[in-house]
Amino acid sequence: MCENVLILGCKRSGTSIFGELFNPLSTHTYYSKIDFDLYLNKDFSKPIAAKIPRENRKYQNTPGLSFPLDVLLERIPNIKIYWQLREPLDASCSLRVGISKTWGHHPQPPNYKDWMHESLLKKCAHH
Repeated sequence: MCENVLILGCKRSGTSIFGELFNPLSTHTYYSKIDFDLYLNKDFSKPIAAKIPRENRKYQNTPGLSFPLDVLLERIPNIKIYWQLREPLDASCSLRVGISKTWGHHPQPPNYKDWMHESLLKKCAHH
């Protein structure tokens, strides 16, 4: 029997590639960053894999999460939660390529222009 899967983790930790591994599987339907309320209302008779549900104002989030853990555990049967970890320094280094090109393909923090004169190491750590 297949279980429902939820993938959690910080940015740059590998959650996207882990989640995308479910796309070609016929056993699961995969959703990336789906709204929490939409996620709860999916048909879980066929297993679902999801990456980090987005916040929904209807719910009071569990601290540190984008959703209420108690509601998730109550409503979704056979859930298997994976928390993806990555060494923070390694994650910061993976930002180097985009940040060195003026935050090329990475999201720009709101105050990124204030950091343009800083060293690459400081910019990555700030981001």
